[in-house]
Amino acid sequence: MLQLKSLDLNYLERTAEKSGIVLRAYREVTSTNDICLVDREADAVAASGQTSGRGTRGRPYICPIGYGVYFSVKIRKTGASSDFLRAVTPMCGVSLALAVRGKTGKDARIKWVNDLYLSGKKIAGILCEYNGRDIICGIGLNLFLSEAVAEVPGAGSLFADGDTPPEHTAEDIVLDTVRGILRCADSPEECFEQYRGLLLPEYRQYTVLRLNPDFTLTVRDSGGGEITFDSPI
Repeated sequence: MLQLKSLDLNYLERTAEKSGIVLRAYREVTSTNDICLVDREADAVAASGQTSGRGTRGRPYICPIGYGVYFSVKIRKTGASSDFLRAVTPMCGVSLALAVRGKTGKDARIKWVNDLYLSGKKIAGILCEYNGRDIICGIGLNLFLSEAVAEVPGAGSLFADGDTPPEHTAEDIVLDTVRGILRCADSPEECFEQYRGLLLPEYRQYTVLRLNPDFTLTVRDSGGGEITFDSPI
């Protein structure tokens, strides 16, 4: 299976600095969320691999070096409201989807609320954590499929085995996503229409009826009844 050797760490840090963003880039870390949390100066942390990556509900997230990119963005917001916190993950999804589409032309779409899909496969996940002071927005994007990730049902990748993406495609996706998240942080509700336009028309076994202004999702079940979700199930 094809893999990248590593991200261009210097390119990431230098290019972010030109935008006034402090980004720390590593070959491998335990978790970019954990590093981003303890590094008070960092606006973002990126790595080619993680040894202790995690997904929602504490599930392990497989992050081998060379097959993906893993990064976290810090939103400094003490006392964030529940409405703001609910909007953060969709805001990250929009920023990531637009970055992927802009750099590759691929039709990446969001499966409510925190996954990015391409051709029916999950290629990225988002995990946002809040400690009352900082919101850490963690993103894992599969560039290629490693043997371990390929065994995960429904897993996909941005590039197929044998593809050769242009130089710095992965790095530029990271940078555009980071910029997008930090730009939207002042008014995440403004990404509502973009999020709705990028949303997949199905959610698990349900038919999506509407995305509500608070980013909850109303669906129709197999019996014809309506259900509104405010968090993934």
